[in-house]
Amino acid sequence: MIEKLNREKKEEVYESKLRFFTNITHEFCTPLTLIYGPCEKILAYPQSDSYIRKYGKMIQQNTEKLNGLILELLEFRRLETGHKVLSIQRLSVSDKLRNIAESFCELAENKNLNYRLDIEPDIEWNTDISCFSKIVNNLISNAFKYTPEEGNITIGLKVENQLLTLNISNSGKGIAKENLAKIFDRYKILDSFEMNGKNSRNGLGLAICKNMVTLLNGEINVSSIQNEITTFTVTLPELSPTAQEAETPQKVYATGPLNTNTEPMELEQTTVNFDTSKHTVMIIDDDPSMLWVRSCFLLSDRW
Repeated sequence: MIEKLNREKKEEVYESKLRFFTNITHEFCTPLTLIYGPCEKILAYPQSDSYIRKYGKMIQQNTEKLNGLILELLEFRRLETGHKVLSIQRLSVSDKLRNIAESFCELAENKNLNYRLDIEPDIEWNTDISCFSKIVNNLISNAFKYTPEEGNITIGLKVENQLLTLNISNSGKGIAKENLAKIFDRYKILDSFEMNGKNSRNGLGLAICKNMVTLLNGEINVSSIQNEITTFTVTLPELSPTAQEAETPQKVYATGPLNTNTEPMELEQTTVNFDTSKHTVMIIDDDPSMLWVRSCFLLSDRW
């Protein structure tokens, strides 16, 4: 009885958190649009000088990043409430996966990664194109996020035991054994969201993957050897096409590199002579743009 009450209380807290975050997200949409729109106008204005364009570009990139987080939270809400409708159709999953994976090649080059694609050619599968694309994109983004420079990432796809099997592996610190069982825990997701995802792989991207894989009657698992390799494995059964798709000819979808917002800004390196008569400030941040902005303010004339 006590266990049942605790579970109900946990579910109630979870639902209230999710509802709160979703409502706040909707409130962000209008001011975000009012930031992004004028920013685009400023960047397109021919008389904008390099100074204006430099800061305008930074505003634009971070607005896009925030918009991506908002869209992920709204997608998570749709999945949790059962409002995501599947559209099952015949899809060339080999080509789709290769197109998405190749859109990360430039990022792999920038980080000097050993980026390997082991995709079995010409696989066609009955699945939902939006879910498949989202699962792939989130897992590859996750791999890049946690792979150090000169590390390894491998993307694999094959059909095994009548199941479509997707493997995404990356080198790095890995995941502690005690945390493997918690990585897809729906109750941990919003706790991690409140902590801004610090020191945890629990996030909306993985939560969306888990929900979409479940929606496709599949499974997602993770294995990890700390300081060596982490592998996410997705297995999907072949589903029956939904009525509308079964009656219509196969559609050919244009595929191309996704906008992963990974293009780095060229930040001007400012060097000044060291002055022993002034105080020294050390700034530590994992975001280069934040370091650059703070440095610019500290080096301005008023300081």
